[in-house]
Amino acid sequence: GAQRFAREFGSLLTHLKSRGLLRLSMSGCSALTDIGMRHMLKAIPPPVERLKLNLQGIRMMTDEILHHLIAVLHPKLKEFAVVLDGCTQLTEPGLVALVQALPALHSLGLGVRHLPRPVTSQWLVVLSQVLRTSMPQLSSLSLNLEGCTQVTDMGLKKVAEVLPRTLRELELSLHGCRLVTEAGMSQLAESLPPFVEKLTMDLSGAPPLRLLSKPLAELQEDMEESTGTVTMNHPLIPPTVTELDLNLREGRDLTNETIRDLATCLPPALTKFSLGLRQCPVADGSVMALAMSAPAALRELTLAFELCPTLTDAALAAGRGVGVFQALPATLEVLDLSFEGCKNLTDTGIRALGSSLPPQLRVLSLSFRQCFRITDASLSGLRTPKSVTTLRMDLWGCWQLTDRGVARMVEGWPLGVTSVDLVVSRCVELTEVALRVVGTWGRACSLSHLAVACDGCPKIPGRGWAGKEEVLALAPPDSVSKFEVGTPLLPPATKLGTPVRVASARPPKPADPLLEKSLRSSQMAFGDAYHPPAPHKGAAPEDT
Repeated sequence: GAQRFAREFGSLLTHLKSRGLLRLSMSGCSALTDIGMRHMLKAIPPPVERLKLNLQGIRMMTDEILHHLIAVLHPKLKEFAVVLDGCTQLTEPGLVALVQALPALHSLGLGVRHLPRPVTSQWLVVLSQVLRTSMPQLSSLSLNLEGCTQVTDMGLKKVAEVLPRTLRELELSLHGCRLVTEAGMSQLAESLPPFVEKLTMDLSGAPPLRLLSKPLAELQEDMEESTGTVTMNHPLIPPTVTELDLNLREGRDLTNETIRDLATCLPPALTKFSLGLRQCPVADGSVMALAMSAPAALRELTLAFELCPTLTDAALAAGRGVGVFQALPATLEVLDLSFEGCKNLTDTGIRALGSSLPPQLRVLSLSFRQCFRITDASLSGLRTPKSVTTLRMDLWGCWQLTDRGVARMVEGWPLGVTSVDLVVSRCVELTEVALRVVGTWGRACSLSHLAVACDGCPKIPGRGWAGKEEVLALAPPDSVSKFEVGTPLLPPATKLGTPVRVASARPPKPADPLLEKSLRSSQMAFGDAYHPPAPHKGAAPEDT
């Protein structure tokens, strides 16, 4: 059986290789043993220049398989990534042997999180030696050390000291590395190569980010040595960074001074910026600083202020109802804002936000999940820019909203929208009329994707999901012959008709990949992981 598997698997890999597909995922194959893995690795056709393996959760895999993997690594291999998360039988000596056998790569990705025998700083020392001797041309490095509680400042320092100057992309996760201190973070900051273009860091629960520790004069010297010119005036992050993703969730010691320093020192060439501040003590002034300091070249912005109880309406309104996001660059195309669980936000702040959205947005994603104080007045003030083509709105648990508020919101949606994801789960006052007005609007558009989550709404029979065809079918066929933006969708004398059952089928997958990351990180309802029970009729959901 194993030999037959190897033959069929080998022919499949040869076919995939000829099509340029060199990724293989065996994630979750917990019954797979060393025998099957050995035949699988032997079937990989040489020579392979790009190899990406996801072996997450194969609990029966041992160090022997790592030695077989070493045997198939071709000298011409330029890109190598392997995920070994949760492989409970692996040991540090096996990981050391794998690292030592790596050829001269241009791209390296290693995922070793949540191992029962966590990697230590000694493994990082070996990795640093390999980086120094065998990978002088490395341009991309991804290292996931989440949950590696034995990693210390010394190991981080060793890796930081040998980061090649050719590095262009760096992804590092230190979530749960409790032995890493501010000294280790400062050493990492000082050692960042001067020409990094894409920087991704997950420092959840880690010490405060200290990227301002390297003196400006030293950074200027680095630039002079390489280019002969000095074009840098922001010492916080290398000036060549164009994509920056920082996850600082659960940073209870994070100060607002650090956030404001970060805002004022963003590189001028930055085009994509993502900042996660879940469960951080963020003050209103920090939000204003981030909005007002956005570089002029910025095209995509993601800000997650989830479960930040200190945020108030002042974070969204600069005064006299003027929204702080009015200061964002007019060329911004993608905006993703999450205020999940910010229970001090009211209609005043939401209306200020709605009136200050950049006019050239193409993708807009807003989450007010569990913002229990907002009412229909908030939705009336949300003015969606006419240029938006992809729209996502999460109103989960906003129990004060009614059909009239949803109608006022939908009336302002532009007709050029092609993809909509709307979450109104646990909005206990909504009826099928809310779905009907969405369908009426949708009939006037050229929608390629439409999904409405309405589980936990006791007045909507079925309490499930509605896809494009179901929602559009709720609208009268002749209701949109003269529909325009701003046309009232809910006349004052609206009466409920025959209840329409909504199928509680599996939700359709969001069509726009730009929103997929936001859906995962915010733990939205678009998935199988969470199916909340329906609340009692007429009762507000409990705070969670």
